[in-house]
Amino acid sequence: QYVIRRSGLEAALSQSQDPDDANRLENIEELVSAVQQFEQDNEGASISDFMQSVALVSDTDEMNNDERYTRVRIRKNRHLLSEKLGISDERILLATQNLGRVRDAMDTDVANLVASVINGRRAMFTDSFLFDQDYNIRLKFIGTLIQQIGGDNYQPRLNSLRRALNNLQDDCKFTLGHCTVRRLGNRILIVPEGAKTSFRTRYGKTNIKKQ
Repeated sequence: QYVIRRSGLEAALSQSQDPDDANRLENIEELVSAVQQFEQDNEGASISDFMQSVALVSDTDEMNNDERYTRVRIRKNRHLLSEKLGISDERILLATQNLGRVRDAMDTDVANLVASVINGRRAMFTDSFLFDQDYNIRLKFIGTLIQQIGGDNYQPRLNSLRRALNNLQDDCKFTLGHCTVRRLGNRILIVPEGAKTSFRTRYGKTNIKKQ
């Protein structure tokens, strides 16, 4: 999210009181992710190729205005970067080339963190193990755990993960993505929804990953 952050757009939208701005920020982040994926799937493709791929429409295709589809949201919202900030399509592609490498490194770090705390469909760790990480690592870490433990195909939405991290700053218990998430003292537990939320294993021990 280098371009989004350095431009100030992320801060402006995330701090806005307009409820629609949360969706606008997600749309912009989705645009960046879509360019990254297009580049990986189409080696040597240009920004023009990408723009053509998202602009392809058919007068008889009812999906053209259905915002459930990624290409529709991208087509309707990519003008925000150029009109408000003067960020060209070429600059987006250059940034995503670098972001792709950063994202791969972050995915590896998150996978290692997840592997260190998850045991079947149960994860336990301390608050410092979570909150000593970079904010984006925290989001992806929690999202990945909930996806794996809850058995969903996708991670929870960004706003839901942000609320989860905010809740986990204090003792709490809530459900998200078919999981129950609990914090008690400095301990955090994630289990499938409906499972027991005891921090003790069946052997009577508490094995919690610490930073």
